[in-house]
Amino acid sequence: MLLSLPLLACAAVRLALAFPQPAKLTKDIEHDPSVVKTPDGTYILVGTGKAIPTFASTDRLSWTKVGDAFPDGAPEAALALAGNKDVWAPDISFVNDIYILYYSTSTFGTQKSAIWLATSPTGLPGSWTDKDKVLESKEGDPYNAIDAHLFVSSNGSRHLVWGSYWSGIFLGNVDAKTGLLTSDEFVNLAARPGAGVIEAPWLYERDGVFYLFTSWDQCCEGTKSTYHMRVATSRSLVGPYLDSHGKAALEGHMTLLMDSHDDVYGPGGQSLLDDDDGVLLVYHRYFGTGSTGLLSLNVLDF
Repeated sequence: MLLSLPLLACAAVRLALAFPQPAKLTKDIEHDPSVVKTPDGTYILVGTGKAIPTFASTDRLSWTKVGDAFPDGAPEAALALAGNKDVWAPDISFVNDIYILYYSTSTFGTQKSAIWLATSPTGLPGSWTDKDKVLESKEGDPYNAIDAHLFVSSNGSRHLVWGSYWSGIFLGNVDAKTGLLTSDEFVNLAARPGAGVIEAPWLYERDGVFYLFTSWDQCCEGTKSTYHMRVATSRSLVGPYLDSHGKAALEGHMTLLMDSHDDVYGPGGQSLLDDDDGVLLVYHRYFGTGSTGLLSLNVLDF
């Protein structure tokens, strides 16, 4: 279950993969999984759902639903903006003894979207305190304010990366005290000019190289899904990000990481987890004739 990402001199990556089957897990979990490991070794997973369904595990294989992040429903302001009760693509992290949750609400197919922030002392359902709206988008903006991920660099600086469709993936600086963006000056990291879907960004830093993971094409259509994962790299957080041939991610070039294969369909909505046995790629996919997103884990080999 290794995905190999050997690094080239140009700071791009090349994929050497004999498409492994993901680990067999005991729980069907909806889309966009994000996982954090607590100090006592428990794993907490959140995913897309009306109140952010939350699962726990001690071995990453057997998962138990322990409730919803917001047992009484997501905050009213977040739902009112979108005009529906859906909460998308939560991102959970544990930084300086605080659990941090970024999540999105949106009117489907539009830029009427926003990213929101909550914090918790435990990461468990019912413990989250809603903080504020982080970013809102509207028609005509270059970005769509969904699919947020908090990236903490090796020097401790905090950044938010987000985006879906439109002009692609964007990066902003985050105030460590408030969790909010420090300004409205953002950097465009990747795009697909005139081509369609790029979303679900995730940043990872290793040995002075920044890896930008994204999902492309059509999600959420069961075995008809064309969703797949791609990656580009840079020696600088703000880019330029390049594929394995040195072509720019801003021009629609990223290296294929995983596509549909065997009985795995539409893999994407990925996040990463640094664990004792390696760096785990966490994502959803469809299997056979199923229509429910399934949680999947693979180990990345850099």
